[in-house]
Parts: sequence; structure tokens; C-alpha cells
Amino acid sequence: MPNWCANKIEVTGPESALQVFLAKCAPVVNDDQATERVLKMLLAGMAGYLQPVRTIEGKLKLSGPYGEFTWLPAENSGRVCEPNEAYTVLLELLADDAYLTHNVIQQVDDLYRKSGVANILFTGIDRNRRRLLKKVMKAVHFDHRGFLGRMNVERFWISMGVVTRAVDSERPFSFTQFAPEKLLVAVNGFNGRLFDGISDGYHGNCDRFGTKWDACDAVIEQMDDRVTIDFDTAWSPPEPVVTKMAMGQPELMIEYFFAEQGMNYCGYRAYEHGQCFDSSDDSLEMSFVDEDGCCDVIGPDYVVNNLSNYGG
Repeated sequence: MPNWCANKIEVTGPESALQVFLAKCAPVVNDDQATERVLKMLLAGMAGYLQPVRTIEGKLKLSGPYGEFTWLPAENSGRVCEPNEAYTVLLELLADDAYLTHNVIQQVDDLYRKSGVANILFTGIDRNRRRLLKKVMKAVHFDHRGFLGRMNVERFWISMGVVTRAVDSERPFSFTQFAPEKLLVAVNGFNGRLFDGISDGYHGNCDRFGTKWDACDAVIEQMDDRVTIDFDTAWSPPEPVVTKMAMGQPELMIEYFFAEQGMNYCGYRAYEHGQCFDSSDDSLEMSFVDEDGCCDVIGPDYVVNNLSNYGG
């Protein structure tokens, strides 16, 4: 398990701007469903049901265990029809490094409907193609379903793009609107077992969030001209996210505090007009260690006065 970093964001500004900020704090909805729908359309392409009708710039290949199959064919090969057109637009989205925003998710849903993939029976796919698809589906099963164990291939195929994770109403704060995930990275999965040359979800999160997971155990408090968010992150502070918050709404003033007692570090950032104008990086100040090895955090003042816990 990781050490936990304790965090607090305090945002002040006009009430209308704070409402926009709060709307961005909500998680992106149905991102998991859109990711699986993209995966299923790609698998249908592997099975020969969908083919591009235009040349797609660039190629993406499956990693070693799945041979040299090319996800994005260099040349157009399909007859012009609605399913193949939908597949081609999807490949163009992937080639353009689309992000999992609300608009892209809606577009994926529309392409999935037009592709007709939901009507393809797994048992109707060519036997040799099914073998390859099974290998791919086994590789991504844990990343997309979150549990290990024997996989029922047909059940997974049927449910792919239909089953969604419920949005946790008790976790009202998410980084995903401030720093959305690339669609290809989401399909590649947290452990990254599909594509060559594409980041896995772990490294993608570290790059866009500054930490490997989204915010945890968040509590939001709202006053007339102020919003405060207390939350935890794994190992490290999500500084890239806070920077994007400040740059995205320069009319807001943002103060950010963090501490991680296990590695004995803490810090403070202040943003105005979208720029950081004050910062500090320090070690926690501890009281005398007693005979049981316990001690209390007594400083710096900005930590003690603003954080309810110090991570660790």
C-alpha cells in the first residue's frame, strides 16, 4: 500500500466562477463505458467485421504476445457503409490523441451505435480470430473489470461497453475533468498490455496527475466566496492538477497545502491570475520522540493550521 499524502485546496473568487470550478470537480461520467466501447470496436476490426474507408496516418501495433497485428491500417480497405465510416472516424480520433472528455465520450457512444458492434455474437466470429481475441481480452480483463480469476469470454464480450462503474456520490472530487486521460491510454489499461509505444494508465496518471491514482476520501466545503477541498493522494501531491486548475480559471485565487509524514515532506503553493506567486517546500517539524517512537507534528505553521492530518 502507498504512503498517503494529505492535501487541502482553498479556492476564493466570485460565486459564479466558484460554481464553474465545482462543476469541474465532478468525475467524468461513463468514461469506463466509452473505453470498453472503443476496445470492442477495435476487436471487431481485428475480427474483420469493421474496416477503414480512408487512409489512417500512423500505425499502432499490439505488443509481443499478440503478434504483429496492426490496429491502424495504413491504407483504406473497407467498403463505404455506416459501420465502416464509424470505425474510420474512431481510428482518426485515436490517431489524433483524443482525450476522454464529455464531448469525446458522446462521440464514441454515437460511433458505437453506428458501428453495429453490439449486435455481433462472439460465437459467430471466425475460430482463428476468436483465439486471438481471447488472448487480448484475457490481457485486459483485470484492467477493465478490476478482478482476477477465470474469464467467461462470451459474457465479457456481451457486457463490454454496457457495464459501467457507478459514480461514487461519496467521492465528489476528481481530477479527471482538469486533467483528462488520453483515450488510447485508457484502452491500453492501467498495466498497459495492448499497444506498443503507448503509455500505460499508471505512467499516464503519474504524468497528468503527479500521482498514480485519482483523489481519495475527498470532503468539499462551500461558503459564499470560498471552496475548500480536503483529500488524500497516493505517495505524492497532485501538483500538475492544481496548476491546471489555476491556469484554467485565472479569476480564482488558489492556495494549496500538502504533507506526507512517512517521507517527511510538506509544501505550500499560492496561485493568482493563473500563476504561482508564492511557494514553500519544507520538512515537517516534529516534537520529541517518546519511548514508543511516537511524535507529534508541530510545524510548519501553514501545515498545522490548514491540514487535519499529515499523511503517512
